[in-house]
Amino acid sequence: MTQKPPIPSRDRGGRFSINNPDDDTPIREMFELSGALLLITDKCTYQVRLADQIDPQRTNPKLPPNVQQKVFDHGVYSELLCRTLLQAKVLFRKYCSAKSFSRSMWARHYAFHSTLCASLFQWMTSQVPSKLQNTPP
Repeated sequence: MTQKPPIPSRDRGGRFSINNPDDDTPIREMFELSGALLLITDKCTYQVRLADQIDPQRTNPKLPPNVQQKVFDHGVYSELLCRTLLQAKVLFRKYCSAKSFSRSMWARHYAFHSTLCASLFQWMTSQVPSKLQNTPP
């Protein structure tokens, strides 16, 4: 195993906030998707990656500890988002408890869920924004 060069900002714990002045709503949902943390607020969906995920060889010491990206301007009130990504997350959690599966079966179901959510997410980001209605209740 090769030793990575020390970068203090990456080698310690930290915190962050979503830097969007237009979205002061709380985070309602979050989960891992394709190696990134997906954060969903009332208004927007964000993707967060750690610096070591982006630059594992640590060739850029000026990279911030985490990188945030607003994926689209639709949050938990988006009908399409709720009926695809969030519903898949809930169904997977509800029907696939760790007690009912062996470790290998759990790993296969988790891989399937991750692939399904990644595919849904990719499809959603390719849709025309007008199809992603963000209507609060």
